Amino acid sequence: MLTSIPQVPEFSVIDVLDPVLSETEREPLLDTLAVVHNSFFPDYSHVLEDLRSQLRTGQPPEGEIVHAWLVFRQGEPVGEWIFNLNVRHGVVMMLFGGIDRDARRGLAREYLEHFVNYLLDVCIQEANALGIKVYAVVLESDTHLIERWQSCGFFLADAEYREPIHGVHWKEFGDLAFFDDYSAMVLPISDGLTLPKAELARRCISALLVDHYGLPPEHESVAGSLERVARLAP
Repeated sequence: MLTSIPQVPEFSVIDVLDPVLSETEREPLLDTLAVVHNSFFPDYSHVLEDLRSQLRTGQPPEGEIVHAWLVFRQGEPVGEWIFNLNVRHGVVMMLFGGIDRDARRGLAREYLEHFVNYLLDVCIQEANALGIKVYAVVLESDTHLIERWQSCGFFLADAEYREPIHGVHWKEFGDLAFFDDYSAMVLPISDGLTLPKAELARRCISALLVDHYGLPPEHESVAGSLERVARLAP
Protein backbone atom coordinates (compact mmCIF):
# COMPACT_ATOMS: atom_id res chain seq x y z
CA MET A 1 0.00 0.00 0.00
CA LEU A 2 0.99 3.67 -0.29
CA THR A 3 3.77 4.46 2.20
CA SER A 4 5.58 7.72 2.95
CA ILE A 5 9.37 7.80 2.83
CA PRO A 6 10.80 8.61 6.28
CA GLN A 7 12.94 11.78 6.22
CA VAL A 8 11.54 12.60 2.76
CA PRO A 9 7.81 12.89 3.53
CA GLU A 10 7.21 14.69 0.24
CA PHE A 11 7.44 11.26 -1.43
CA SER A 12 5.32 8.17 -1.01
CA VAL A 13 5.65 4.84 -2.78
CA ILE A 14 3.58 1.80 -3.61
CA ASP A 15 5.03 -1.53 -4.69
CA VAL A 16 2.97 -2.63 -7.69
CA LEU A 17 4.05 -6.22 -6.95
CA ASP A 18 2.68 -6.13 -3.41
CA PRO A 19 0.64 -9.34 -3.01
CA VAL A 20 -2.02 -7.55 -0.95
CA LEU A 21 -3.13 -5.63 -4.07
CA SER A 22 -6.10 -7.00 -5.95
CA GLU A 23 -5.90 -7.31 -9.73
CA THR A 24 -8.36 -4.42 -10.01
CA GLU A 25 -6.09 -2.25 -7.87
CA ARG A 26 -2.88 -3.39 -9.55
CA GLU A 27 -3.73 -2.95 -13.23
CA PRO A 28 -4.01 0.87 -13.28
CA LEU A 29 -0.82 1.07 -11.21
CA LEU A 30 1.02 -1.10 -13.75
CA ASP A 31 -0.29 1.08 -16.58
CA THR A 32 0.93 4.20 -14.78
CA LEU A 33 4.29 2.59 -14.03
CA ALA A 34 4.66 1.75 -17.73
CA VAL A 35 4.18 5.39 -18.69
CA VAL A 36 6.62 6.59 -16.02
CA HIS A 37 9.20 3.90 -16.86
CA ASN A 38 9.13 4.59 -20.59
CA SER A 39 9.58 8.31 -19.96
CA PHE A 40 12.88 7.58 -18.21
CA PHE A 41 14.02 4.40 -19.98
CA PRO A 42 12.42 4.17 -23.43
CA ASP A 43 14.93 1.51 -24.52
CA TYR A 44 13.83 -0.82 -21.70
CA SER A 45 10.10 -1.16 -22.38
CA HIS A 46 10.42 -4.95 -21.94
CA VAL A 47 10.76 -4.45 -18.18
CA LEU A 48 7.04 -3.94 -17.67
CA GLU A 49 6.21 -7.05 -19.66
CA ASP A 50 8.68 -8.95 -17.49
CA LEU A 51 6.84 -7.72 -14.38
CA ARG A 52 3.48 -8.70 -15.85
CA SER A 53 4.86 -12.12 -16.72
CA GLN A 54 6.04 -12.57 -13.15
CA LEU A 55 2.56 -11.73 -11.89
CA ARG A 56 0.93 -14.15 -14.33
CA THR A 57 3.21 -17.06 -13.49
CA GLY A 58 3.93 -16.27 -9.84
CA GLN A 59 7.61 -16.91 -10.60
CA PRO A 60 10.15 -14.12 -10.03
CA PRO A 61 13.68 -14.47 -11.43
CA GLU A 62 15.40 -17.38 -9.71
CA GLY A 63 17.02 -16.39 -6.43
CA GLU A 64 15.68 -12.82 -6.50
CA ILE A 65 13.00 -10.85 -4.67
CA VAL A 66 11.64 -8.16 -6.98
CA HIS A 67 10.28 -4.74 -6.05
CA ALA A 68 8.72 -2.22 -8.45
CA TRP A 69 7.92 1.05 -6.72
CA LEU A 70 5.76 3.76 -8.20
CA VAL A 71 6.76 7.07 -6.60
CA PHE A 72 4.24 9.81 -5.84
CA ARG A 73 4.44 13.42 -4.74
CA GLN A 74 1.23 15.08 -3.56
CA GLY A 75 -0.74 12.21 -5.06
CA GLU A 76 0.80 12.50 -8.52
CA PRO A 77 3.08 9.82 -10.02
CA VAL A 78 6.53 11.32 -10.44
CA GLY A 79 8.97 8.42 -10.62
CA GLU A 80 9.86 4.78 -10.21
CA TRP A 81 12.35 2.59 -8.39
CA ILE A 82 12.85 -1.04 -9.46
CA PHE A 83 15.23 -3.11 -7.37
CA ASN A 84 15.86 -6.79 -6.68
CA LEU A 85 17.36 -8.55 -3.68
CA ASN A 86 19.81 -11.24 -4.80
CA VAL A 87 19.52 -13.94 -2.17
CA ARG A 88 22.65 -15.95 -3.04
CA HIS A 89 25.11 -13.06 -2.78
CA GLY A 90 23.23 -10.84 -0.33
CA VAL A 91 23.17 -7.93 -2.75
CA VAL A 92 20.50 -5.33 -3.49
CA MET A 93 20.50 -4.54 -7.23
CA MET A 94 19.10 -1.09 -8.01
CA LEU A 95 18.10 -1.66 -11.62
CA PHE A 96 15.98 1.34 -12.58
CA GLY A 97 15.27 4.58 -10.78
CA GLY A 98 14.15 8.03 -11.73
CA ILE A 99 12.19 10.96 -10.29
CA ASP A 100 10.96 13.93 -12.33
CA ARG A 101 13.18 16.99 -12.07
CA ASP A 102 10.25 19.22 -11.06
CA ALA A 103 9.32 16.79 -8.26
CA ARG A 104 12.86 17.03 -6.89
CA ARG A 105 12.93 20.83 -6.89
CA GLY A 106 13.32 22.31 -3.44
CA LEU A 107 14.44 19.09 -1.77
CA ALA A 108 17.64 18.83 0.24
CA ARG A 109 20.47 17.14 -1.64
CA GLU A 110 20.35 14.29 0.89
CA TYR A 111 16.92 13.18 -0.32
CA LEU A 112 18.48 10.52 -2.53
CA GLU A 113 20.47 9.02 0.33
CA HIS A 114 17.33 8.88 2.49
CA PHE A 115 15.45 7.23 -0.36
CA VAL A 116 18.14 4.56 -0.76
CA ASN A 117 18.22 3.96 2.98
CA TYR A 118 14.49 3.32 3.03
CA LEU A 119 14.59 0.71 0.28
CA LEU A 120 17.53 -0.90 2.08
CA ASP A 121 15.45 -1.17 5.24
CA VAL A 122 12.82 -3.03 3.24
CA CYS A 123 15.37 -5.46 1.81
CA ILE A 124 17.12 -6.03 5.13
CA GLN A 125 13.80 -6.92 6.75
CA GLU A 126 13.19 -9.45 3.97
CA ALA A 127 16.70 -10.85 4.35
CA ASN A 128 16.27 -11.21 8.11
CA ALA A 129 13.05 -13.16 7.54
CA LEU A 130 14.98 -15.51 5.24
CA GLY A 131 17.92 -15.83 7.61
CA ILE A 132 20.40 -14.28 5.17
CA LYS A 133 22.65 -11.23 5.30
CA VAL A 134 22.78 -8.19 3.04
CA TYR A 135 26.27 -6.94 2.23
CA ALA A 136 25.96 -4.27 -0.44
CA VAL A 137 23.95 -2.33 -2.99
CA VAL A 138 25.02 -2.27 -6.62
CA LEU A 139 23.89 -0.14 -9.55
CA GLU A 140 24.94 0.60 -13.12
CA SER A 141 25.69 4.32 -13.37
CA ASP A 142 25.95 6.68 -16.30
CA THR A 143 29.39 8.29 -16.31
CA HIS A 144 28.00 11.74 -15.51
CA LEU A 145 26.26 10.44 -12.35
CA ILE A 146 29.27 8.78 -10.73
CA GLU A 147 30.03 11.71 -8.42
CA ARG A 148 26.37 11.96 -7.38
CA TRP A 149 26.37 8.32 -6.28
CA GLN A 150 29.72 8.74 -4.56
CA SER A 151 28.16 11.53 -2.51
CA CYS A 152 25.69 8.88 -1.23
CA GLY A 153 28.52 6.58 -0.10
CA PHE A 154 28.94 4.40 -3.20
CA PHE A 155 32.44 3.59 -4.46
CA LEU A 156 33.43 3.07 -8.08
CA ALA A 157 33.93 -0.68 -8.43
CA ASP A 158 34.49 -1.04 -12.17
CA ALA A 159 34.76 1.86 -14.61
CA GLU A 160 34.94 -0.61 -17.54
CA TYR A 161 31.82 -2.54 -16.57
CA ARG A 162 29.73 -3.67 -19.54
CA GLU A 163 25.95 -4.13 -19.38
CA PRO A 164 24.31 -6.33 -22.05
CA ILE A 165 22.24 -4.08 -24.29
CA HIS A 166 19.18 -6.32 -24.24
CA GLY A 167 19.41 -7.07 -20.53
CA VAL A 168 18.03 -10.44 -19.46
CA HIS A 169 16.79 -11.00 -23.04
CA TRP A 170 20.23 -10.93 -24.70
CA LYS A 171 19.94 -14.55 -25.90
CA GLU A 172 17.05 -13.56 -28.16
CA PHE A 173 19.14 -11.15 -30.22
CA GLY A 174 21.99 -13.20 -31.64
CA ASP A 175 25.37 -11.56 -31.10
CA LEU A 176 25.91 -10.39 -27.53
CA ALA A 177 26.31 -6.59 -27.53
CA PHE A 178 27.10 -4.26 -24.62
CA PHE A 179 26.71 -0.69 -23.50
CA ASP A 180 30.14 0.80 -22.93
CA ASP A 181 29.26 3.96 -21.00
CA TYR A 182 28.26 2.51 -17.63
CA SER A 183 30.18 1.94 -14.43
CA ALA A 184 29.44 -0.43 -11.55
CA MET A 185 28.93 1.42 -8.26
CA VAL A 186 28.81 -0.35 -4.88
CA LEU A 187 27.54 0.76 -1.49
CA PRO A 188 28.74 -1.33 1.49
CA ILE A 189 26.04 -1.82 4.12
CA SER A 190 25.41 -3.75 7.30
CA ASP A 191 27.59 -6.90 7.36
CA GLY A 192 29.41 -5.70 4.25
CA LEU A 193 31.07 -2.83 6.10
CA THR A 194 33.73 -5.20 7.43
CA LEU A 195 34.47 -6.91 4.11
CA PRO A 196 37.21 -5.82 1.67
CA LYS A 197 36.01 -3.80 -1.32
CA ALA A 198 37.22 -6.55 -3.66
CA GLU A 199 34.95 -9.14 -2.00
CA LEU A 200 31.96 -6.80 -2.01
CA ALA A 201 32.48 -5.95 -5.67
CA ARG A 202 32.88 -9.64 -6.57
CA ARG A 203 29.52 -10.39 -4.99
CA CYS A 204 27.92 -7.47 -6.80
CA ILE A 205 29.33 -8.20 -10.26
CA SER A 206 28.40 -11.86 -9.90
CA ALA A 207 24.87 -10.96 -8.79
CA LEU A 208 24.34 -8.67 -11.76
CA LEU A 209 26.14 -10.24 -14.69
CA VAL A 210 25.93 -13.94 -13.85
CA ASP A 211 22.79 -14.34 -11.72
CA HIS A 212 20.58 -11.54 -13.05
CA TYR A 213 21.59 -11.26 -16.70
CA GLY A 214 22.57 -14.91 -17.01
CA LEU A 215 25.92 -14.30 -18.70
CA PRO A 216 28.40 -17.19 -18.69
CA PRO A 217 31.01 -16.64 -15.95
CA GLU A 218 33.73 -17.40 -18.49
CA HIS A 219 32.57 -14.68 -20.90
CA GLU A 220 35.33 -12.11 -21.39
CA SER A 221 33.17 -9.24 -20.09
CA VAL A 222 32.33 -11.08 -16.89
CA ALA A 223 35.83 -12.46 -16.36
CA GLY A 224 37.36 -9.07 -17.12
CA SER A 225 35.15 -7.28 -14.63
CA LEU A 226 35.86 -9.86 -11.93
CA GLU A 227 39.59 -9.56 -12.56
CA ARG A 228 39.47 -5.78 -12.27
CA VAL A 229 37.48 -5.71 -9.02
CA ALA A 230 39.80 -8.34 -7.51
CA ARG A 231 42.52 -5.67 -7.64
CA LEU A 232 40.56 -3.11 -5.61
CA ALA A 233 42.37 -1.85 -2.56
CA PRO A 234 40.70 -2.66 0.77
